[in-house]
Amino acid sequence: MVRTAWAILAVLMSVLLPAAAATHVALQGIDDQIVVPDHSSLVFERFDKDNITVHFTGKTELAGTYYYGAQAIDDGSNSMSVYFRPDRTSMVRLPAFRDHGRPDDIFVTNPAAFVRAVLPRMKTRPTKSYASGHVTIIVDRFEASIECDAPNFSARFVSVVAPAPMRMAQMPDSGC
Repeated sequence: MVRTAWAILAVLMSVLLPAAAATHVALQGIDDQIVVPDHSSLVFERFDKDNITVHFTGKTELAGTYYYGAQAIDDGSNSMSVYFRPDRTSMVRLPAFRDHGRPDDIFVTNPAAFVRAVLPRMKTRPTKSYASGHVTIIVDRFEASIECDAPNFSARFVSVVAPAPMRMAQMPDSGC
């Protein structure tokens, strides 16, 4: 009897609860698709096949952990960068490549604006450590690309929604 009740409940749930819907966009020239969840505020704009980059319009709110410090990819410039690692709730609203998936973090394309808004009292540049903290932000100009056969995200920082205290931390390893 109990087994029958569970079976009926499972059938009812599969009929009544819709599966997570998404828009699938084929990417001409590569054997992959970009998948945009229907509950995402980002909208597919265009695909640049020369740079294997998908451009989106719209703004989205992301909550997660930021890492600010010397460029994580050693390009010799010693420039400062911001990487943002969205929490799970934010991540499921973001586009993903069907085959390549989605990266763990997002490269912020305007780190100076992010630092002015999130770390206004920071007087020194982190060296071996990264400034890190949890924050909720708004981003736009979202892009998804494939580099070194791996997915990459970037976005332009727009504003802070909810900051949290900063701390110094080691940058998680997420090489190429």
